[in-house]
Amino acid sequence: MNKSLIHIFDSSACLSRRQMKDYVSGVMTGEECHAAEVHLCSCLFCSDAVDGLYAQKEQGAVGAMAVLDNEFLQEKLSVSHPEIHLNSLAVPVQAAAHAAPKRRGRYRTRPLKHTSAIAAVLLVGFGLWWYIGRDRSYSAAIAEQQVAAATAERSKDVVYGGENILEKQDAPVLAMASEPVATNTNAKKEPVTSKAVQAAVVTTPVAEKKEIKTEEKKQAIVAAAKLDNGPVVRPEQSAAEVAVVHKPERTAKPVEERVEAKAETPAATSLEQGNNYYSQGKYSTALSAYRKEMANPDKKKRQEATVMAARCYLSMGNKTEAQKLLQQLTDEGGPQKRTAKRLLKEMSE
Repeated sequence: MNKSLIHIFDSSACLSRRQMKDYVSGVMTGEECHAAEVHLCSCLFCSDAVDGLYAQKEQGAVGAMAVLDNEFLQEKLSVSHPEIHLNSLAVPVQAAAHAAPKRRGRYRTRPLKHTSAIAAVLLVGFGLWWYIGRDRSYSAAIAEQQVAAATAERSKDVVYGGENILEKQDAPVLAMASEPVATNTNAKKEPVTSKAVQAAVVTTPVAEKKEIKTEEKKQAIVAAAKLDNGPVVRPEQSAAEVAVVHKPERTAKPVEERVEAKAETPAATSLEQGNNYYSQGKYSTALSAYRKEMANPDKKKRQEATVMAARCYLSMGNKTEAQKLLQQLTDEGGPQKRTAKRLLKEMSE
């Protein structure tokens, strides 16, 4: 087959100018003519061109086609981006002058370090204010305790004044006579206060151990002895002997003892009860105690109770509830967060 027919069998290419002229004029060989007809059946453009040549064959269209020069198309088709100059004689216009942009001044912004310094100063100031107020309240509490202690000590001195005075003086302790002395029951009984006893004791010279000569002092001493529920003394005894022998029994306890007696032993908290039940293996009872403690406003105790409640659930085989409690602790954060994470890791393993 002729090599020139290869171009005809290419479906993407049309017949050339020479092939169309040869086909219309009948110069082609049989094989070339058959190939051209096959192409004309498949190509609409070539078929229309051949029909036009046949229609204009008598007017010399084939001869004009032979001298047609299509080289000018190669110059345009080879350019990827052809430029079309519509007005090449126009005078170039100079660009308008633009004013130089004015430079604005710097924005007055506050640096970050200045803001941080102000925040730090405010924080330190509030901290000092809180510390000073706390120190004042602590000092006031100590002062109140000291005043209460001084008041209690003063009340003790008032109640047991005679005893303290005689203990400071090194007065010898004399044996009490076994014989009771009869007293005048018809005499008018007047209440004798501790001040009268102290006045009688102080005014009596203990060192010389002189007897009380006046009847009023004797009656005061006897009445004071009766008031203190002590044994009856003889009027001949001195004030020192009476005061030493008949010491008033301390029926009233000191202030410290009364305060300690009033202070009750604190009851065991729910957390301690739960720990006791947990150590005994009573997980259900311990869980009830821990649930009460989980409502405690103290974060530390609340989280400890939550961890122990999770342990109770694990001991009872309820891993779902235990995981919920431990996850809440992990999300909340705090002193028991690490323990909760460790227990969750052990559960996952």
